[in-house]
Amino acid sequence: MPKGAAPEFTAAALAAQLQTLLGSALPCCIALSGGLDSTVLLHALASLPAWRKRLRAVHVHHGLHHEADDWVHHCRRLCRDLGVGLVVRRVAVTLAAGVSVEAEARRARYQALKRCVRKDEVLLTAHHGTDNVETMLLMLVRGAGVAGLGGIAALSERDGMSLVRPLLPWSRRQLLGYAERHALTWVDDPSNLDLRLERNYLRHKLLPAFCERWPDLEQRAAHGAALLREAAQLNAQLAAADLAWCGDGEQLALDALGRLPLVRQRNLVRYWLQLHSLSPPDRNSLHRIVSELPRARIDAQPWLRWPGGEVRRFGNRLFALQPGALSPATRTWDWARSSQCELGPGLGRLRLDRSAHGKLALGRLDRPITVRYRQGGERMRPEPGSAHRDLKDLLRESGVLPWMRGAIPLLYCGDILVAVGDLWVDAAFHATRRHQKRANVKWLGRPTII
Repeated sequence: MPKGAAPEFTAAALAAQLQTLLGSALPCCIALSGGLDSTVLLHALASLPAWRKRLRAVHVHHGLHHEADDWVHHCRRLCRDLGVGLVVRRVAVTLAAGVSVEAEARRARYQALKRCVRKDEVLLTAHHGTDNVETMLLMLVRGAGVAGLGGIAALSERDGMSLVRPLLPWSRRQLLGYAERHALTWVDDPSNLDLRLERNYLRHKLLPAFCERWPDLEQRAAHGAALLREAAQLNAQLAAADLAWCGDGEQLALDALGRLPLVRQRNLVRYWLQLHSLSPPDRNSLHRIVSELPRARIDAQPWLRWPGGEVRRFGNRLFALQPGALSPATRTWDWARSSQCELGPGLGRLRLDRSAHGKLALGRLDRPITVRYRQGGERMRPEPGSAHRDLKDLLRESGVLPWMRGAIPLLYCGDILVAVGDLWVDAAFHATRRHQKRANVKWLGRPTII
């Protein structure tokens, strides 16, 4: 064994690593692809009585390869033989301009996993030491900062899930040795041989030469990654303190941001975008966010978009947005049968809260009503006795963010505008003392609009 190398991978060694990471046996859900790494993790964990009884597996079917159904059969057979419950989730991978197939598949996979993992479970993934080296080298050639160069963390959070990667102390070669000793079978994704993909090129062309020269490369990289993650933690702590001064998480105040040294401005913006689950911008885009957007005219409403996100300026504030996150669509809502109407990703939901003091007269509403979005030319009377006003003027005067004005849900009876989100109810539908059935419109989970 090379000096400093991890001991042979065994189920007992895995148990010790999990004890270190988690302290005790917890309910676990394994992300099972059916490949070598996740097959080894499942087999080893299923052989540990304390963990096996708390173990489930989830396989995500991406539908991207003609053998994908065979991989599902393999995972089902493996879990049946080991006595482990399996959930299979099918996802549709849709491609957007500038987004790779791999990135979109990963996003869809984690969304599916989030829906499957229970609140009391941790999600185990089979990333190992060789994966960590590959990730660090890829981040290096892509010009990443300390957070990216810190590689893969053993413990992390994603979309509210607790992620645990217990195989990081071991190499792919050591996992292969375990699989051969236990006569395991696994599936191989042919795309892993496609040298057009950066990780595959590095794995098959470059990494073997590195490992031949430095046999303990995984251990060397793990030590460096730990130091880099410490530096990233310090950067994050500084950014969190700066964010408390410059914004509230939803937005950044440009006057406060401008008082920071430039290096701290960049550090804060990177941290702020990470809080919004946005992919980090490249160096040029980050420079433009902290230099060009603040210098634009106060009424210019400039914005900058990169493949992983978008930043807009309005007044003296910066706002972060998911790329293409707001896709409002017309909906029919039978409010008498369902008190809530889901509006779609990132838009929240509408609810009618019945109240003796509600502003909306329920007896005036059709069943169902329609939820639409601005097309232009909408008018309403926000108060009894007031004149009709253009909706665009009401939204502007109320300070509604320009890019959000087309995402405000409009409630219609036929072609008559009833209400604008939870902002206004048209005077024709205002409740009076003679109306016994009354309600207030609530817009729950709504995005920042003002």
